[in-house]
Amino acid sequence: MRPESTIVPTIHQKMDHFVARWLESTSDRRPFLHCRQGCDKCCSMAVHATHDEAVGIARRLTEDQSRRLAEYVDGLKEVLACGVQFRDYLRWHPQRVGHCPFLSEASTCGIYAQRPLSCRALLSTRPAAWCATDLAALDDWDRELYRQSLDPEFVAWPSHFIAATQTYARDLEAHLLARQKSRYGWSLSGNFPLLVWLEREHQVSHRPLDVCFRRLTGLNAESLFVLDLDPSKTSTTN
Repeated sequence: MRPESTIVPTIHQKMDHFVARWLESTSDRRPFLHCRQGCDKCCSMAVHATHDEAVGIARRLTEDQSRRLAEYVDGLKEVLACGVQFRDYLRWHPQRVGHCPFLSEASTCGIYAQRPLSCRALLSTRPAAWCATDLAALDDWDRELYRQSLDPEFVAWPSHFIAATQTYARDLEAHLLARQKSRYGWSLSGNFPLLVWLEREHQVSHRPLDVCFRRLTGLNAESLFVLDLDPSKTSTTN
């Protein structure tokens, strides 16, 4: 088993410092941010992360978190077995897959200190209910009112989340993936809980990746958009 990446805490710290600086520098002109402790609507969204971010969490799960993780993956497999496309996966995730398995019963993050970049970057300019709203289900009038309420200078249009922090998080993710590929010949990212489960159950860190992927029963090949493996060809050694 390769050692847990020591760069991840440093990258997360860089993200937190960026967010703090951005909040301070825009305090007099940015939209009001609705994120508060105990607000868990964003925790029902599909979360993207890098494999390196998942490794450390997979090695520290409690028994309850492990159980919730297994239930989450079972639900995800059921949705993917329907042959959904990527957009439908994002829309169905809150209702059909459910909350992040690391969300506690008190609506707090059970892995807050280790949460991935995409969670750290998410800042909402709309009340919490909008984070779980399926915009495609709105009528044309309500959808247009929603869009008119957004400030295109700050948000990742047409979402209501701050763009600058998400852009910086993607840059840091790209850095982690490039580093992983240069060191091990491959990089892996995708659905965050699935990555944690993949590491916990199949130890991707020290197995040929094709062996692990063959063991992902219940996932249709066309649904593997939930995992992004680079390169696509891996060793066939058992």
